[in-house]
Formats: sequence, C-alpha cells, structure tokens
Amino acid sequence: MELRRVDPRIIKANPGNPRKIQPGDMSDATLAASVQAVGILQPPAVTEKNGELTLAYGARRVRTAIKLGLPEIDVLVKDPDEHDQMRAVSENVVRAPMATVDLWRSIESLASENWTEEAIAAALAIPVRQIRKLRLLATVNPALLDQIGAGDMPKEQELRTIASASREDQAAVWKKLKPKKGEGAVWWRIAQALEKTRFFARDAKFGEDERAAFAIVWQEDLFAEGDEDNRFTVDGEAFTSAQRAWLDAHMPKNGVLLETDEYGNARLPPKAQRTWTKPKKGDQIGFTLHPRDGTVHEVVFRMPEPEAKKGKTRSIDGDSNEAPTPRKTRPEITHKGDEIIGALRTEALVKSLEVNAIDDATLIGLLILALNARNVSIQTQGSGHAIRTKLIQLITEGGRLSHDVERLRVVARQTLANILSCSRPWR
Repeated sequence: MELRRVDPRIIKANPGNPRKIQPGDMSDATLAASVQAVGILQPPAVTEKNGELTLAYGARRVRTAIKLGLPEIDVLVKDPDEHDQMRAVSENVVRAPMATVDLWRSIESLASENWTEEAIAAALAIPVRQIRKLRLLATVNPALLDQIGAGDMPKEQELRTIASASREDQAAVWKKLKPKKGEGAVWWRIAQALEKTRFFARDAKFGEDERAAFAIVWQEDLFAEGDEDNRFTVDGEAFTSAQRAWLDAHMPKNGVLLETDEYGNARLPPKAQRTWTKPKKGDQIGFTLHPRDGTVHEVVFRMPEPEAKKGKTRSIDGDSNEAPTPRKTRPEITHKGDEIIGALRTEALVKSLEVNAIDDATLIGLLILALNARNVSIQTQGSGHAIRTKLIQLITEGGRLSHDVERLRVVARQTLANILSCSRPWR
C-alpha cells in the first residue's frame, strides 16, 4: 500500500460503489465544512491498473475535494482484494447512513459472495434481526421499491404487511393507489389493501393436538418484538375451527357458545341481561370467537325469571287468588334529567382531560371526534356533516378509535380542509 498525492479529477469512479442514493445536501455540506477546516482526515483508497487510478472507497471525499477546488489530495494506492466490497459497504454505513434500499442491495451482494447474515451483521455493526428485516425487501415489487428508495419509507408494520403480499397483489394495489408526482405514498392505505388477517399463536387456546389435527403451520413474524410469541398463520378457517374444538371440549356446565355481530360483539339470547361482575349461581357464561382475529372472549349474562301465568300466583299458604304484585320499573328519564346527566358527564370529561395524561394519537382522534359531534355547531360554508361522518368511520373501525398515527394525521388534515375557511365571519 502506497500513500500518493494526486489530482482528485484523474480518479475514475468505482462502478461497484454500493451507494447509489446520496445522503443529501445537508450531509454533503457538513463534510465540505469539515474538509475546509481540517482537511481530509482519512485518504480515499484507490487501485491502479495500466497507470489509471480507480476509486475503491471514499467517493464522497473525492467528490467534495473536486467541488472545493483542491488541486491535490492524498490517496492510498492498494492492490484489489476480495474484501473491497465489504470495506466499501462498511465505509458508507459508518460515515453516513445509507438509504435503506441501497443497504439492502449491498447486503444481498455480500450474501451472494457467501457472507453469512451473522458475518455481515458483525462487520457492519447491525443486529442480525435488522439484516433479516432488510432482506424481506427482496419480496417488494420494484415500483414500490423505487418509491422507498426515493426516501419515502413506510412504517415497520406497513412494510411487514407489504412484504408478506405477493408481488402481483402489490402491483395491482400500487396501480390503484400510486401517488401523484412529487407526493408521498399513503402507505397505511396500501398496507390495508394488502393485509391478510393473521391469527397469532399467543391467542390460541388450543394445544399441539388440535394444531396437528387441523394442519396449522406457524410462520414467524420477523418484524415483531423479540420478547413475544410472534408465530402466526393466515389460515383463519383452520385456526377458528381449532379454537371451536377446544371450546367444545372445555365448555363449562353453565357455558354456551354465542354468535357475534359484524363488530365481534356477542349476540345475547332475547331478554338476556349482561352482568359485569363475577358469575353467580344461575348466571351463564357466553363464549365467542372474534371473527377478525379468532380470539376467545367471555361474557357473563343472566336470564330473567319466568313470569307467573295469569290468574295464578304463588303464596306461602297455597292461596292463588291474590293479584300478583306488579314489578317496580325505572321511570323514564325526563328531558331535564337528560340535561343534568349530560352536564355531569361533561364536567367529568373536562376534569379527566385536565388531570390525566393523554398520548398524541388519542388527542388527535378525540379532537376529530369532537368536531364531528352532533351537539357541536360548525358554521363554515360548504362544510358537510356527511363528509365528516365518512372521515370518522376511517378512524373508528369496529367501534374503537384507531391509534394509527399516520391515518389520524391524514383524517385530521381532511377534517381541517372541510372546516377551515378564510371567508368573512357570519353575522
């Protein structure tokens, strides 16, 4: 290896440079300021062949030197060897974070040269789990990959959903939801369109015998946290059948399997009264299978006592001629009573908002819900309640407020666009 001082303009670019997507103007400006202040601390490495110098690694330093008009810089002239590709990737990872797609392509290149995932992780100081996550980009459709490479990166959960879908499905969804030029992709909508319901092993009541009987094969969710049981299956029919078989075998004497509505809520028998306390004698326990994720839920309810037949009453001495004592019923709440209850609830709600901590996602969601309330008046011209109702449905699927922050942001923007106005105030 030889240290030589040369004109940076004569150095040929490295055709195998792993960095295709540049880190950005801010990063380049920072490097330029450093070179102007203290010079190039580590000389770029080059190889020599037939009197020509070709860059091995250090492209940003050479490019910065040319931009600053430096007449000469120090370079290390070395013989090419089998570790040049790893050194080039390592240089880019350490000095400035590579774009995700570039890093993935480099990892695939190293893997093709028989580098193991463990060796790549050790050399690049990246967890093996992260290496495996990035390698899932191999299943992403090229059109989506280009969007990601441009810096428009989906969230981890969205990327997991997209990578799990077939490339054909990805292409069809991308054709429908492709963003306009200059705009970012709405990744949560793309992921939602590609989502296949996953049934997780941690929600399974059944054991190994039922799993084998219904031919359930678990897959590993590589994007989930490492301290959880991340196994899942997309065979919902087999999963729910195994859950039902377990329930049939373990149903208590006072238990009953109930159907659910479209939101997964239990359909109680007619006149049944749900209770929220521990089951008492005479109470029944209803079991349901949630249609979306196959989880087992319990609900306690009791049936009303049968009414005595007309003309007959029960008495201690056997006399059945006495008229039955009418049951006391709760009087209907008057309009004034509704107002009092509403005032009490409002006071409690205001107090809760003042005292209790609240995360940003919930805060945005509650603000959108409040603007859509029927007891809130919005006087903006052109603002339609029907439009806002549709927006509310996007964040309250299944009757619960969504905690998808990106979705909440989109709906919040659309709500503001529907409400805000620069017109003169009404008089």
